[in-house]
Amino acid sequence: MNKGGVFFATMMGTKSSEFFDNSREAEGGLRVVNFNSGRLDVQEYYMFFVENEDDLKDRFKLFRPVYIGYYGAKLRCDEGDGFHYTFCGVKE
Repeated sequence: MNKGGVFFATMMGTKSSEFFDNSREAEGGLRVVNFNSGRLDVQEYYMFFVENEDDLKDRFKLFRPVYIGYYGAKLRCDEGDGFHYTFCGVKE
């Protein structure tokens, strides 16, 4: 990405029920997650979970933060709560 480019990311937080209910530790700080509901079936998906805003800033330290926030979404009653952090930054 060129200097001045805008970057947006959303990452699941450790507050998400998926962290506790559907994942296990893997190598390199990753966790293996299984998403299974009437809407989707994804097995052995590797991902990072973010602990807090400082962890989020550290993961994207190549970017100057413009906005950091979070949202929780539950699309269906048979799915987890989906707590996510959001990050918007500019490449320095």
